[in-house]
Amino acid sequence: MSPSDYSDDQASELVMYCCDSRFGGPIERFVQDGLGIERCARLVVPGGPVALAGAAPPYYEEDDGAAAQFFFLIDALKLKRVHLIQHDRCAFYIQELGVKESDLRDTQIADLGRITARIANARPHLDIRNWVAEVRGDSVAFLEQPVER
Repeated sequence: MSPSDYSDDQASELVMYCCDSRFGGPIERFVQDGLGIERCARLVVPGGPVALAGAAPPYYEEDDGAAAQFFFLIDALKLKRVHLIQHDRCAFYIQELGVKESDLRDTQIADLGRITARIANARPHLDIRNWVAEVRGDSVAFLEQPVER
């Protein structure tokens, strides 16, 4: 076992993303190097932020389990900023939700808008930032999506 530093100080930011193993490493590097966040809360679930979208016809049903966990983290840790990250080639959207790959980006961006509105309505103090991880050859680029309130 190797020792690691520990601190009781809580982070002020949460990052929510999909558990797709192809994107885990690039997302973690982006969070640390691109955003400069050393410590943050994480909520990693299939489909990432789409778990917060609620009912959105025609492809999934309301399930507030992930939303309950999300809002618990926001409140319990007194978080100030949230980063929601979607990604290319998301198997959850394509296989589980039945979204065509050609419609994936537009669907994810529409979902981010709905999710952002839901979060902003429930916790107006939060700074919400939305991202899409885009495959470019052998690397992943992170494109910030505008947040409208």
